[in-house]
Amino acid sequence: MNELDILKTHHQEFLSMIDQIRHLLDAEDIEPVADGVMALISRLNGQLMVHLSMEDRHIYPALMASEDFQVLKLAHQFKGEIGPLFRAFQDYRLKWSCASQVSDDPRGFLADTETIFAVINKRMTLEDDALYPEVMALQLN
Repeated sequence: MNELDILKTHHQEFLSMIDQIRHLLDAEDIEPVADGVMALISRLNGQLMVHLSMEDRHIYPALMASEDFQVLKLAHQFKGEIGPLFRAFQDYRLKWSCASQVSDDPRGFLADTETIFAVINKRMTLEDDALYPEVMALQLN
């Protein structure tokens, strides 16, 4: 399995974790599931860090070695967006760093969670639709 396949597998794992979290959050009372939700968010964070590291080591260097201006532009755009996206997720994790915070403000947690999940989902879609096809094209040449 090459790096691109692993990154695509990560996306499926992220979606699975997000679905698991959403399923837990469907409970009428969040307090009993808060620890499980926090564990999944921590796991998601770890996987995101591995994913971003792999992109930094394999995807962006390959794209930035291209002589095609549009490919270079795309690589710089995607790489430039990583910092703000990662900071947004870390801010979310800091704001909701323990189960008691979730239990104290379940509505706020649910709103923030759906917002950050939308950001992650949008990024994965853009990677799948725009970034990874460019990597595949470079691998074929």
